[in-house]
Amino acid sequence: MSPLQFSLFFVALLVAYILMHVRLVRFERYLREISGLKQLNDRMAGVSDVLKRLSVHSLEDRVDQVHGELRQLVAAVGRMERALRDHTTVEPVIGAEVPYGARLRAMIEERLIDNGFTDIRIVTDLGQTQPEQEVEVMVECQKDQVAHKGRLLVAAGSILRVNLRSVTQSFP
Repeated sequence: MSPLQFSLFFVALLVAYILMHVRLVRFERYLREISGLKQLNDRMAGVSDVLKRLSVHSLEDRVDQVHGELRQLVAAVGRMERALRDHTTVEPVIGAEVPYGARLRAMIEERLIDNGFTDIRIVTDLGQTQPEQEVEVMVECQKDQVAHKGRLLVAAGSILRVNLRSVTQSFP
């Protein structure tokens, strides 16, 4: 073998060694990434096990049960209010007459309470109304914890029309 052939063979061997070394370094880096993914996979399995142990469905069932019981309680309180109002009588003072505006207010409140409304606020001033007048009464109230606003048409001592809307209906 001539010295030229030997030096070319040695250079080729050196280049092959360098290429193999570079590839081995890349392969080691790849193996480190895989081991990191394996650790991440183990952590995710632990998180999955913890989530399986947590019973979210039982909590949802309990919250639904409490919500239902609260609705029943609100309905019972409404029935109790109506029963108390029906059984409470006020003896009129002899010679004293209840103003028409006060009777009208009581009639409106009774009608709205019977329809399930609470926190009734009559915005219109009923102090100067007369029985022969047709009055449009503005009202604000709540039903099932949702605010409602609207108007009632009252004439001849009776409610002709009730037009109440939820304030949430104005939003899409």
